[in-house]
Amino acid sequence: MSVYHLPTLLNPLVNAIFNCPEPERSPLKKLFANLKTRRFILLAPPSEYLLNYHDVKSKLPLHDLCYNAEFINSYILLMTENSYINTNSRDSHYETLDGKTVVIQWKNNVIHALNGFHIRRRLKILETKILPNFNDYFEGAADFIILFIDQPLNCEFVPNDYLQCFHNYEKIPKNAHAMPNLSIDSFQQERSSFENILHIHPARLTQLGQLFSSYRTLAPGDDPSRSIFESIVQQAFDGMKSDSLFKNFSNLYDLIHDYFELNLYDDIWSRLTTHFKGHEVDTEKYKYFSVNQLLTDFYSKDYGEFELHDITLIERRLHLASKHLQKLALTHSYAEKSKILVETLQKLSGTTEMDSHQLELPDGLNNMTMDADTLISLFVLVVCRSEQKHLKSHLYYLQNFSNNSSSTKFGILGYAVSTLEAVVCYFEDFNKNTGNVAKANTLCEKTKNLLDKLSCENPTNEVEDLATYKDILTYRNEQGQSILSICITNHKNYILLDILSEYETDFPVEDLLEDETIDGSTLLIESIKAGNLEAAKVLIKIMLFNCTEEELVSYINKTDKYARTVAHYLTHEMDILKSIGNYIDWKRKNSSGQTPLFSIFRSYDQPNYEEMVKTAFDIANTWYRKHNSLFDYLDHTDNKGNSLLHVLKTNIPILLQLTKLDINEENYKGLTPLMVYVKYKRLSNIDAITKDRRLILEKVQNSTFFTCFDYAKDHSVLSKIGERGVKDSLFGLIYFHSLRYHNLNATTNITSVSNAEKPFATTVINMKTIQGLLRSILKDNPFTFLPLNTYIDEISHLNRSDLTIIGKTDVTSLLHELTNCFNVLLFLKKIPENLFTDEASILYWMRINTSKRNQKPSGKENPKTMEPEEINMIQSFLRFNFDEISSFKASLNILRKVLIFINLKSDDFEDAYKGLNEMGRKLINSEASSAFKGIITNHNMFSELSLAELLENVRFLEQCTIQLSSFVQIILFEKIPNWWKHYGEFLALHKSYRKAFPNMVKPKSASDTSSRAPLGGFIETKREQSEQRLAVQIKASSKMLKELGSEIFVAHERLAEELSNYMEFRKACLDQRSLVAFATTNISVLQECV
Repeated sequence: MSVYHLPTLLNPLVNAIFNCPEPERSPLKKLFANLKTRRFILLAPPSEYLLNYHDVKSKLPLHDLCYNAEFINSYILLMTENSYINTNSRDSHYETLDGKTVVIQWKNNVIHALNGFHIRRRLKILETKILPNFNDYFEGAADFIILFIDQPLNCEFVPNDYLQCFHNYEKIPKNAHAMPNLSIDSFQQERSSFENILHIHPARLTQLGQLFSSYRTLAPGDDPSRSIFESIVQQAFDGMKSDSLFKNFSNLYDLIHDYFELNLYDDIWSRLTTHFKGHEVDTEKYKYFSVNQLLTDFYSKDYGEFELHDITLIERRLHLASKHLQKLALTHSYAEKSKILVETLQKLSGTTEMDSHQLELPDGLNNMTMDADTLISLFVLVVCRSEQKHLKSHLYYLQNFSNNSSSTKFGILGYAVSTLEAVVCYFEDFNKNTGNVAKANTLCEKTKNLLDKLSCENPTNEVEDLATYKDILTYRNEQGQSILSICITNHKNYILLDILSEYETDFPVEDLLEDETIDGSTLLIESIKAGNLEAAKVLIKIMLFNCTEEELVSYINKTDKYARTVAHYLTHEMDILKSIGNYIDWKRKNSSGQTPLFSIFRSYDQPNYEEMVKTAFDIANTWYRKHNSLFDYLDHTDNKGNSLLHVLKTNIPILLQLTKLDINEENYKGLTPLMVYVKYKRLSNIDAITKDRRLILEKVQNSTFFTCFDYAKDHSVLSKIGERGVKDSLFGLIYFHSLRYHNLNATTNITSVSNAEKPFATTVINMKTIQGLLRSILKDNPFTFLPLNTYIDEISHLNRSDLTIIGKTDVTSLLHELTNCFNVLLFLKKIPENLFTDEASILYWMRINTSKRNQKPSGKENPKTMEPEEINMIQSFLRFNFDEISSFKASLNILRKVLIFINLKSDDFEDAYKGLNEMGRKLINSEASSAFKGIITNHNMFSELSLAELLENVRFLEQCTIQLSSFVQIILFEKIPNWWKHYGEFLALHKSYRKAFPNMVKPKSASDTSSRAPLGGFIETKREQSEQRLAVQIKASSKMLKELGSEIFVAHERLAEELSNYMEFRKACLDQRSLVAFATTNISVLQECV
């Protein structure tokens, strides 16, 4: 075995198994011998762990353990026949080299380490890679599968000591939990212990049950009777405090109080609601209360001091507080009620965190004092909008059923209860309907009347006397909509125009710019969402006429709670897009990571989709140039990894013209743009992208190992992408793709060059027919350099109805081999061009070919006598060609390994760079950490497309060269030496004959001797018997020489022809279709990265 030295791979485990320069001297030589002819899967932990961690038990670094057979055995999964079968209903079971059990859930990319592992782990498959075999000691497969897992498998590991210079290096464990609040936790433990003791001692439970019954008996049906409740609680406390069972509880009274409250709450609450029946606060008639009515002092500020965005912020806080107060109806204890009340007031006053959208807003309330009156006024609105039905009952409960009466009088809870009490009084004053209250009630009625007229159910689009509603035009509903917003959403455009023209002073441009709903929607966003384009155009006209460019940019790029600007809602509003397009921030992303351009591209239901897409792209391009930059395609990738190419329905040439464009980019599901087009049958996009030279047609989806052909369900789609496959094939003549199974019969789609009306034809052919065709061709060309026997055998194994990743890789490899094989056969004109028109054509050609072959005379009938000079000439010819082929084969072997390692080391470089960046960011020294940000790399020395194509062609050419070399080797080192051996024996026999019978001209034949013998048992002489025996031997030797010579002659003629074909194929394959294509593609692709 030759010793070779290839670069070391970054991952120590992968390097140890596949990249051993001297396997016979390696400590893993027994493992290599065991795996020599076997197929297996390697589980590879991340290089980060193997290089920077050590085993807790052995104290050895993990990269040293990678050269320990016992450690490695657990990472090698042996493959059996069942490894190919994939059923979605059950998982795939594998056995490791040391007998442990591993279960792989291919669908979820999860591995379970089970029987035999002392640590059972659930591992995540991070990536699946196909590693072309580049060593000489594994013969079981041409490609091996590596499953990269998220952590080591069969050991406990910790970071090495040198990582102490990094902070927070260790990853947070999956099951880690935040530290609990100790005080709350201890109280909960005491409560649990208290309840456990009660359940263990039924006598105590019986005593407490009697007290519960006494409350239900003594307390009137319409009176909650706080005194009775407190009395039975005190009675239970007096009876339990001296009991040794409860002496260790520090909060015994609170525990007893809470336990009684838990068991008697329904009784107390029913008595409360009965008690206040008919006297509760009815908030239904106050549903039209608005901020402008309750914060009159704020609205009466001078024009220079009033800012509408303060009101919009108040509306958002009101909304949050109202939603939270609704939870009060679900409470069943004093603690729950008090918690809801306090949190509601905190949300209202802005003292707690709000959602991310609101945190970005300026605190407009800093311009006003949040005094008690203001808070009460806002809380009135909260109560109205939360639609609380038992407000007095909740207040009474909070005031009377606390386990600590001082808590409701002092502190934040005392303030909250006082505020609630003031609100109840506020509503009681409203019910009296006197003074200012009567005026407020009148405004509510007037508001209701106006809103009815503005309702979308009202067909009238006019208000007869708008002036009568002047005092309520500042109304805002619970969604934060102003009167203008309500007009817009209900398409009351005449009223909208009247308000804007007649009451311009009440609605200045500054307020129009700040008018937003609670979800952040501006008037312009509302108009687009409502489809009210007329209102949108009015607003845009006002803005363009009255606002500066800075104000326009700020307004148009305001975002709602979904981080969407008005541009994100523009789907088919061409005129509006043109009017405001230059002010749009085209890089601004919404919460889903989608830019405005992405949203427009993704809006498929618009009637003028292509025109809208083209217009939006041109405007965005202009915007980029205006900001002194080029259009950046990467700015428009969403949170799921979808690019503009992924979502564009038609007209992709506008994107394909971009230079720095990765048209093979995968989203987070592993789908390329082409896969998406094929999946959704976007034929125009398929047609355009398959003409782009940058396309990698057979890009594989990592999680499923699907290619675009696996998503094609339509013949027209298969034909279109098959045409690109033909053009990318070795000689551009034929392409095999899309293996399908029908009742365990495998069929394949074949696209080939056609002489008919269309330049290409796609047909479905049974794989058994292809197998028969290969057998027929092999009979006609027994010395072909194409490894047809290998392909025939591989087709025989295609009997599985469903395939795992392992099977899919084999199928993909076979289809590539058949594509290359039939490209060569067509190139050398061994089969007719129109053979693949349909399956019947193939079967007919096979029958005709068989008939012609049977009619040819057999070479054995007229064996050719070969002279030594002729054998010498053949031997010299074959030896020269064998030396040339061997030299070329060695060069191909080196080239194949170099190409594989270029790809492997490029990946290693990228992984190492990512690891270095990751570690650099964790350096404790901030200056050192920041230095890592400036590291620039350029690991893409060659394009992925050009490397893959060249490697596939080199591997195929190497297979063909090995096949031809084996034929030459058989003739040169077996057949010809055998002829010379028999020739020597023949000469020796002749010499012996001449020496023994010098007077004989030539040896007698057996027939001649027998004819001269007389009838009856005449005894031949010893001399005659010897002469006859030598004559028979000479004849047999002569016959053998003729047969061997004839066989060598025929083989030489066919090999000479095959060598000629091989040289023609080699030159075209290596020079034109491989090296030149590699250089051309690589230069053109990499030029775009400069």
